[in-house]
Amino acid sequence: MSTELTPEIQAALAPEISGNTVYVLVGNPWRGDDGAATFIAGRLRNARADAFIIDAGNRPENCIERIISLNPAKTVFIDAADFGAQAGAVRLLAMHDVARDSISTHAFPLPVLARLIEEELGSATAMIGIQIHSACLGQGMHAAVVRAAERLIDYLNARLDAGL
Repeated sequence: MSTELTPEIQAALAPEISGNTVYVLVGNPWRGDDGAATFIAGRLRNARADAFIIDAGNRPENCIERIISLNPAKTVFIDAADFGAQAGAVRLLAMHDVARDSISTHAFPLPVLARLIEEELGSATAMIGIQIHSACLGQGMHAAVVRAAERLIDYLNARLDAGL
């Protein structure tokens, strides 16, 4: 199992060179590994004026007006998923695979939200998935998922703090 961030994942996570970048972190901290994105959101440091972090919890649809108001050139969704890898694996997911791979603790499908953002704003969208071990109510996050989340935090903080 690797929590290394491939060049493809790094490119998807990198803030847009010109225009706003919005990071939408989706998950439920009460459901084990599904809380990974909320864990990440709470630890990001953002010194950039052109990057915005939205902790959407398990209701990303409630954030659509805020996302649209920020007029992002790029929107990056980060969510726990089950794509059949070892716990803690990080993958760039194709939006058409998200519905299949989602652990569905949120009712509104992320691909529909992404398509709305793409069509309304012309924003590029990306979906970063973190492979879960378990999403049972009341469990903590698996150690491998925590390590993956920390790797994403370190990578993003280096870009959001330094403006890289």
